[in-house]
Amino acid sequence: MMPPRKNNPRAEYRLREIERANLSPSLAEKFPKLKSLKAELTYFEPDGLTQTGALRYKVNVGHAKSVFSFVCQSGECLAGGFDLSDAVAEAVTRRSNSVVGKLCCHGTLEKPQQSKRPCGNVVRYKLILGYV
Repeated sequence: MMPPRKNNPRAEYRLREIERANLSPSLAEKFPKLKSLKAELTYFEPDGLTQTGALRYKVNVGHAKSVFSFVCQSGECLAGGFDLSDAVAEAVTRRSNSVVGKLCCHGTLEKPQQSKRPCGNVVRYKLILGYV
C-alpha cells in the first residue's frame, strides 16, 4: 500500500496553469498574421539589481499556446510567475516589431516558522515579433 500523497500547493498551482495554457488556442490561431516570436527574459531578485538567470526562446508560433507565461525562478514561490500573454496580444494588435517591459512576480514565499511574504522577483523581457 502506497502512503498518501503529500499536499503540494506549488505543484497544484503549476498543474492548473499548465491546464489553462493547454486549453488556450495556439498563437497562430489567435494571431493569424504573427509569423515569428522571440522572447528574451532576464530574471532578477526583488531589488531589481541581482540577476538570477536568463532565457532566450524562439517560439514555434504554430504550436505555442496563446497563454504565454513563465514560472518564477524561486523554488519557494507559491502561485507566482510571469504572464506575458497581454504583452504579446498588445504587441500584435499594435503590430509592433519589438517590445520591452518588466513584470514583478505576484506569488508569495512561505517558509516553515515564518510568515508569508510577497515574492517580488522581477523579469525584464524583450519580445521580437515578425508578421506575414
